[in-house]
Amino acid sequence: MLVRFSGVVGLAVLCLRSFVSAETTREQFVSLAASHGGVIKLNSKTFDAITASNRDWSVAVQLTALGPQMKCEPCSIFKPNYDAVAQAWRKVPKEKRDYHFFATLDFSEGQEVFRR
Repeated sequence: MLVRFSGVVGLAVLCLRSFVSAETTREQFVSLAASHGGVIKLNSKTFDAITASNRDWSVAVQLTALGPQMKCEPCSIFKPNYDAVAQAWRKVPKEKRDYHFFATLDFSEGQEVFRR
C-alpha cells in the first residue's frame, strides 16, 4: 500500500513540476526578445502567435524584404532605426517592458503572411 501511495505521489509531483515549468507564450516571447537584442525574428507561425487576438501584450511588427533578391532599399534604411528603438526599449522597467514586443518578419521567412 505504501509503495502504491508513494508512486502516485511521485507521479503527481512530476506532473505538477512539468506544469509549473511550462512557459506561457508571453514568457517565451520575453526570452526571445532578450536573446535577440530586443527584436524577435518571426516566421509565419510565430507571427500568428505574437499577433493572436487573445493576447495580453502589444507588439510592433516590422515587415521587411531584406534578401538580396528583393533589394528593398527602404527596408535596409529603416532597419537600424527600428533596431535602435527596440534596443532602447530594453531599458524600460521589466513590468512594462515584458508586455510590449518588437518583432520583424522578412518576406523570405513569412511569404504566407505577406500573401494575406
